[in-house]
Amino acid sequence: MILMNNGSRIKAWWLVHHYFSIVIAAVMLIWPPGKCYRAFKPNFLLFSCFLSLVMLLQFRYQKGKLYRQIAMGQKHHMSISSEGSKVSKMSFLVVCLTLTYLFQLYNAYVLLWLHLWSGIECQHWEVPVLAVLFLIIAVGNCSTLSSVIYGKSRKKQY
Repeated sequence: MILMNNGSRIKAWWLVHHYFSIVIAAVMLIWPPGKCYRAFKPNFLLFSCFLSLVMLLQFRYQKGKLYRQIAMGQKHHMSISSEGSKVSKMSFLVVCLTLTYLFQLYNAYVLLWLHLWSGIECQHWEVPVLAVLFLIIAVGNCSTLSSVIYGKSRKKQY
């Protein structure tokens, strides 16, 4: 809400996304250890490390963008960044974000596979719930990123 009040054009999905992420973290936290949990844990740890790296890249991108705007006198030091950065850095970030969203889809698939077809006893309710949550987040992220890119490309044409 602070971002919206400060004039950010953050999409509503990103706010909803944070609540879904909180639910995923809570479900992962209460998922009792077992064969199914042990089978998914390495995948989830790898995803968490990759996501942390992408979040660091996002932070550095936004920080650099705002720094350039402050240096050019376009923004105040308490402003949020909005426009004016190198396309190559943003393109690299979009690729990283897309890979993250594909990893979320893969997590949903792995959880569904563990629950339905793996032969491992996965009777806990957490497995299908996490699969659905990862699927919702992946689809929401992909569609929102696509609409943002489409909107920015249309804006540059006119």
